[in-house]
Amino acid sequence: MKNDNKNFIIALMGLALVLTSVFAVSIATGNDPTEIIEVPWKQDRETIVVSGSSTIQIDPDEAILTLTIRTESEDADDAAEENADITDDVIDALRKEVDKDNIETLHYRVNPMYKYDYETNYREEVGYEVVHVLEVTTEDFDDVGDLVDLAISEGATSIDNVRFDISEEKREEFYQDVLADASGNARKKAEAIADGLDLTLGKIVSITESNNNYRPYYYATDLAMEAGALKSADTEILPQELELQGYITVEFEIY
Repeated sequence: MKNDNKNFIIALMGLALVLTSVFAVSIATGNDPTEIIEVPWKQDRETIVVSGSSTIQIDPDEAILTLTIRTESEDADDAAEENADITDDVIDALRKEVDKDNIETLHYRVNPMYKYDYETNYREEVGYEVVHVLEVTTEDFDDVGDLVDLAISEGATSIDNVRFDISEEKREEFYQDVLADASGNARKKAEAIADGLDLTLGKIVSITESNNNYRPYYYATDLAMEAGALKSADTEILPQELELQGYITVEFEIY
């Protein structure tokens, strides 16, 4: 009997020690020792992961013309002054066709020019080059060819590219439709797979949106030709449809 009482007392002392330790750790970590935390039992679940996609064709709603005015001189100030005069002529002419807010400077730089002597391995500075790159945006595609010819006739050195694009507002609007179609496509795939395997499709576990696939249409980059090749041209530039794609990955429960 004495041994039973002794064992019972030892057990109580051990339990008290454990409870005291738990209380002390709770206080040290800032947790309320009286708070009851329920930990749900983790249940294994079967899932299926499918991908959905959608592609739509969109007519562009704007054209962007990139052109360059390049001048050279032994003196940097002279090159800059000549470049400014030509740029003013080009911009003044373009403003008669497009709003001034649709003409902006993309790049402006002044670079030293060098002549390299391969016999002596010496590089000699021979002057300066000034480069001014303008970007012109129009929503009237009938004007694109005229703007090209006009810029060249007023002294632009080259046409770097003409691209047809979708305005950000329109692109966002259509992308919502693409995502909706891609999501529907993913669900149809999941339903077909579940039906084929004699399973039942359950709740959605996760959804992941992949980056949309879109690129503007660049019109013949070989249009970047010297002024003399375009001065007498009557340029006609026509747009093409653009593709906007969306991708969705969805994980469903199955049972």
